[in-house]
Amino acid sequence: MSPFPSFYDPRRIGALFHPDMARIAAEADAAGLPPASQDARRVHLLLIDMQVDFCHEAGSLYVPGALGDVRRTVEFIYRNAAQISQITCSLDSHLPSQIFSPNWWADAAGNHPAPFTIVSAAEVQSGRWQPLILKRTHHEPQDVFRYYRAADLCYVSSLHDGMNLVAKEFVSARDDERGALVLSTFAGAARELAEALVVNPYNLDEAADALAAALRMPPEEQRDRMRAMRSYLSEFNVYRWAGRMLIDASRVRQRERLAGRFSSWRSRFSFDTRTGVT
Repeated sequence: MSPFPSFYDPRRIGALFHPDMARIAAEADAAGLPPASQDARRVHLLLIDMQVDFCHEAGSLYVPGALGDVRRTVEFIYRNAAQISQITCSLDSHLPSQIFSPNWWADAAGNHPAPFTIVSAAEVQSGRWQPLILKRTHHEPQDVFRYYRAADLCYVSSLHDGMNLVAKEFVSARDDERGALVLSTFAGAARELAEALVVNPYNLDEAADALAAALRMPPEEQRDRMRAMRSYLSEFNVYRWAGRMLIDASRVRQRERLAGRFSSWRSRFSFDTRTGVT
């Protein structure tokens, strides 16, 4: 009798697929293995970093020969399942960019090294390869606006109301009346900046079409849309916004005072709807 279950196919090692858990559970039950709680001698199998990044040929840190290691490990487990009480797999978590990733390094022209390139300390010191470092620092408005002006488009993909100032900053920065704004319909600014390309970010096709249209937009259309949005913002600026906030606050305060007077009047006069007596 084969020690391997019927669903085991060594040719699938190295391929990503969804396991049939119901079938696996049924065959495990039919195998008649004793519960691990009854093991007189407990054996704990520890697998170190047995993950896709290392074991799959398309993984970012694939180790040559890993597929053979995976097959030997799987078949060892099947052959010795009755003696193994517990299996633990460790996981080495990775960020999208780390020091051993090609996209961590770049030369003066912005080119990344080929995979498995040896980057020596001397090459780093000479400037042959330089790390791309995220700088968490404050940027003055003129610096941010320089990037806004260099962009062909700005995509604000808010899934709920937010990022409104980013959209308005982009429009404010475009005194060249160029560029296109793609704006989520969930952003409050979408009701004000009607000349933006307004999309539902949950609709991937719609968002992709809008981005393509923004990149192909003729300069004349860019100018007309941007001019209209800049005109709106010049009128409804921060001073108008602050004034409206103060007016709204004043109205709320007045309503509270009137409500207080009405409550005071009701406390002094009671009216019986059945007898009409006050």
